[in-house]
Amino acid sequence: ERLLLPPEHDISTLLNYDTLPIDLVDLTNCGLVNLGNTCYANAVLNAISHIPSCRCWLANHQTTYSRDPDHDPRCLLCALAQDISTLTTLPFNEPFRPLVVQRRADWNASRSFNNHAQHDANEAFGALLTACDAVDLSTFRNIDPRVRADSSTAYTTPHWKLFGALVQATTRCSNCPQVIVK
Repeated sequence: ERLLLPPEHDISTLLNYDTLPIDLVDLTNCGLVNLGNTCYANAVLNAISHIPSCRCWLANHQTTYSRDPDHDPRCLLCALAQDISTLTTLPFNEPFRPLVVQRRADWNASRSFNNHAQHDANEAFGALLTACDAVDLSTFRNIDPRVRADSSTAYTTPHWKLFGALVQATTRCSNCPQVIVK
């Protein structure tokens, strides 16, 4: 059984994320400065820098929106793209202070990520990429404001194509004919 209807639009394509960069350089010679209890975030950046499809998403975002004078200069997705680009192309081993880690309070799109609490890399990964997904969805809503966050079109962002999954659970009561589908 299908979980969603076919999407009306493909956000990834409409936001120009369908082009593969010609050269994804990966020198990865530098490190990241720990900004005080941010080793979990630095681990996430290192992991993302080794996922080619995620790097394509970020490189395309950076290329598309670096030329747009109306694009938000504090865009979290741009900060992540810049950090991954720096991490993978800096030709010498000079640790740098990641922009996206400095702005980790902005990761809280889901309200489950407390910037001041201890976190692990899994929580950080989910919070950061969910916040980046919100950037793409918001950008697309400028094109089509009718798109809801739970629509099939919303599940066509790069984030959902790379990391998303929908699960349908069916529970049957053993004592009665009731069936609950979530």
